[in-house]
Amino acid sequence: MNEDLVEFHVQIKNGRMKGPELQVRYFYFQLLLFGRPYLVNLQQFSQNAHDQILTFLNKQFNFPYTQDGKIKFEIWLYILQKRLRYGRHETLDYRDLPVHLLQESNFISLMQNTLLRFALQSAFAWNQYESLIFYLFMISSFTLDTTNHFVQDFLLQEKNNDTLVNGLTEQFENTMAHFLPFYTFSKDFSRKINLNVSQNHFRLVYMRGWISVFGRIGLQDRLAHFEDQNLLNLCQTLTDNSLNYLKLSQQDRDFSQVELFGRYASILQLIFKEVELRLQIACDFPYERLMQDIVIEMVRERLINSVKWDLMKYDASSRYDVILSSQIKEYPNAHQAKIFVMLSNEFDFDFPYLNELLKATYLEKMQERMRQVPEFPLEAPLS
Repeated sequence: MNEDLVEFHVQIKNGRMKGPELQVRYFYFQLLLFGRPYLVNLQQFSQNAHDQILTFLNKQFNFPYTQDGKIKFEIWLYILQKRLRYGRHETLDYRDLPVHLLQESNFISLMQNTLLRFALQSAFAWNQYESLIFYLFMISSFTLDTTNHFVQDFLLQEKNNDTLVNGLTEQFENTMAHFLPFYTFSKDFSRKINLNVSQNHFRLVYMRGWISVFGRIGLQDRLAHFEDQNLLNLCQTLTDNSLNYLKLSQQDRDFSQVELFGRYASILQLIFKEVELRLQIACDFPYERLMQDIVIEMVRERLINSVKWDLMKYDASSRYDVILSSQIKEYPNAHQAKIFVMLSNEFDFDFPYLNELLKATYLEKMQERMRQVPEFPLEAPLS
């Protein structure tokens, strides 16, 4: 069992869990959260004292929690009570904590009064390190509703208070800006990505050990949706940059890179779904108007949905990426468009070839707007 616990920087000695207190609690939290059914956790850990402190924190800071976030808090407070009871007889190990945040984060000072009340109700001693541990859990475990503007402002501000997290997030943003220089996003979407990245970076910096969301097989399945090797290379670049920035040991790198790669891949998928990069596809069929509309709808039903496209009637004055026709003819004003002559609109044997053409055209258009990323072998993040 201790071999499995190496990733979490804890070990069992004489039947007791030993290691930095944050890591001990984090391990138990992951174990209870992912190792037990949701309803069992809900029934066992939901207590009036827990509800009271969450309600008070919500009123004091205007922080709404997600539904899953509330369960996470319940589990964490249960572990907190157990560890403080254990601490009456053993000295808890508070090393490896970012103590500078105690001076740099006003939120921790404000929150400490609330947590002190909780500790006094249970007759436990409290100190500033406990407030710091609770703070790191709250941010890095995705407990808060990030659609709320109070939460957004708080998380963005706290990211700036932490040099390592802020440096990682700035590096991520700079890398994205370098390799995707032509993409622009709305302010709301940019904040959403920034919050997600920052919370992942808090976890990466301060909590060793990942219970994988994806797993190696699951990650392989997700990577299968990436049509462009360039995006996989960008994912690996982001992962390597972050691990190099933190100067992690080789052992910690090996444990962290699979999950970090998977999380960056998911973030990139969100980003590229947001990109308004659409193929303009024109239909030039020699039918009367009503029949043209019917045939265009038949074509629409058979086109792939893995790329974005707009399908419309052909207009000689407009520009297109692809023109669908039922006869070979010249399109003098569409020299950059790909012409696909369909043998039949009624049967499906054209569409596999057409869909392959659309995927290739979409990737070409994407690569025109994306700088080349240094290539890495695909096996690297999964080795």
